[in-house]
Amino acid sequence: MSNSTPTPIPVVVFAFNRLQQLRRTIACLKTNHVPFIIFYIDGPRNDEDKAKIDKVESFIRAISWTNVQIVKRSKNLGLTESIQKGLNEVFMNHESAIVIEDDIEVADGFYDYMCRALRTYADRSDIAGVTGLRYPFKKKSLRYTKADVFLAPRFSSWGWGTWRR
Repeated sequence: MSNSTPTPIPVVVFAFNRLQQLRRTIACLKTNHVPFIIFYIDGPRNDEDKAKIDKVESFIRAISWTNVQIVKRSKNLGLTESIQKGLNEVFMNHESAIVIEDDIEVADGFYDYMCRALRTYADRSDIAGVTGLRYPFKKKSLRYTKADVFLAPRFSSWGWGTWRR
């Protein structure tokens, strides 16, 4: 049995032209001590976008507290296509990934929780993904269970993870 540390699960950030939101997102990821971030920067729709995207790229290139990989698109794909293509590329080299859009702020402990969930449920074909989002409910509704997770028929795009499979 190997005593080596498991390969870090990358956080994949899909960014566009929103520097202020991205700054808050990255501050949260820094607090979570994320060891590896892959950035997908969507291409511009117009000249105004190009200037904003250049500022986003400069900000990302200045990140020195973690390992960073950047994929910058030359044309605008839109969010759906950007995520689909980006994850297809990520899964060529990684078994799992955590996905964050450039306006998502995650809580302390998010990265560790997501990594544990992805590793715990990796072999469960009935689970398509995991999320750190918890819909509001009364805490007393959990008083009769020891469960710290639950299955839901709905998926959340506000901080989620999935597997290559």
